[in-house]
Amino acid sequence: MSDLLGSRPTLADRAGRFVAAIHRRLPGRLQNWIDPELIGFALLGGFTFCIDVIILLTLKKTTHLPFLACIAIGYVLAFSLNFVLNRSLNFKSHAPAGPQAMRFAVVVVLDFCISVFGTKELTELLGWHPAISRLIAGACVATLTYTLSRFWVFRDTLQHD
Repeated sequence: MSDLLGSRPTLADRAGRFVAAIHRRLPGRLQNWIDPELIGFALLGGFTFCIDVIILLTLKKTTHLPFLACIAIGYVLAFSLNFVLNRSLNFKSHAPAGPQAMRFAVVVVLDFCISVFGTKELTELLGWHPAISRLIAGACVATLTYTLSRFWVFRDTLQHD
């Protein structure tokens, strides 16, 4: 927050106040169950997903890159932005970025595998509609990503046994 000398609040301070304001508007029981970091995580995830789609569509329209390359480039750039924004604005981590980036890369690979193989298996093995399968896989990915980000990736101190 801004100090007593009246310096301007940082972007992280303003983001924290915005998320806190949303959290305060939740009904009482939800305030107890939903951590403000989850709200910030969801907002940043939605924002970076939009960036991913914009990059994908822009590359597809303006380049001759193969479609899979456009998807991969958008995915990597969006997850990179997501890492930076969650580290600085949401989890406000001051731990070394290198080890966190490596842990985040593990999470991204897990996300990708769950998204692809979860959707495939739910569709093929259970006969679910692909959109329903993708939605279920996406919910699993979101839950896993938030949990690992909060308790493993952006944790400022990791306990060593």
